[in-house]
Formats: sequence, structure tokens, C-alpha cells
Amino acid sequence: MVVDKNKERDARIKQKATEKLTDTIDAIFECPICLDVIFNPVKCKSCEGFYCSGCSIGWKVRDNSCPAC
Repeated sequence: MVVDKNKERDARIKQKATEKLTDTIDAIFECPICLDVIFNPVKCKSCEGFYCSGCSIGWKVRDNSCPAC
């Protein structure tokens, strides 16, 4: 019985750690314009932020600036 409870506890801890890591990775690689994983990344020379190339082009057409600067 104790072994089963320890396995369940370990599985819950592992699940929470995996979710936290996934959330962190998603946040690092998330385009601040479309809020999806960055596709074909481009970097702003001023703020060094990363964006999807398509999002960056679309943004510049509407507002000739960086979304973060």
C-alpha cells in the first residue's frame, strides 16, 4: 500500500513539474503578436525581441514600429 501511495505521489510531482516546464518553454518561444509558438523567427535590433516573420511583417504594415519598443 505504501509503495502505491509513493508511486502516485511521485507521478503527481512529475506531472506538475512537466506542466511547469512546458509552460515555461511555451512562454519563452511564444510570439507576443500571435501568442503562438514563434515560426520563422525574426529579431528586433532595438529590443532584441523575437517574433514570427509573418507577424512582424503584418505588424510593420499597420504600424511601422516594433510591438515592444
